[in-house]
Amino acid sequence: MNMRFFVIPVTAFLAALAGGVVSHLLTNERLPELGNGTIRPTRIELVDEFGRIKAFIGTDRHGNTGLVFLDGQQRERAVFGVEYGSYQPTLVMRGGDGGDRVIFRLSPRVDDRPTILLRDHDSTRVQLGFDENDAPGPKDEDWAIRFSPPHSSQHDLAAVGVQRDPHDDKMYGYVVAKNKDGQTWYEPK
Repeated sequence: MNMRFFVIPVTAFLAALAGGVVSHLLTNERLPELGNGTIRPTRIELVDEFGRIKAFIGTDRHGNTGLVFLDGQQRERAVFGVEYGSYQPTLVMRGGDGGDRVIFRLSPRVDDRPTILLRDHDSTRVQLGFDENDAPGPKDEDWAIRFSPPHSSQHDLAAVGVQRDPHDDKMYGYVVAKNKDGQTWYEPK
């Protein structure tokens, strides 16, 4: 048997081994052991068997950070994360047009109180939960379910809720309904 048949592969193997050892000794970079390091990506993607992105952990198109689920056309359909700027937890489900349809969030200004918004393609139609006003404070205890008409900036077509009376600090319930002629019925008056 020819000796060169063994000498060349063995020499190549030893040269590669020596090059790896020397390279390791000369670099200052140390790789963390598997399972003991920190991974710092800007985005992690879950893909199907064809390489299409099905979900990702990262920043969505609105700047919110979270776990984002995509549909077959790569549209964001559901997001669980925190809102951009306020870092308040939120859960958003989006329609095929990209518009928010269901939003579950906590108030960024008053004690993390929850609100659920149900929307169509145009506006919020139902609001349920903490009823945050323009200048919320720690004494706010307004909770309601409110219904709004479609294609309108008008609010409270109907509502049921509880409020704190600013004069005597007592809680009371209320009911509001607007008829087809625009007349409002409010109880208590």
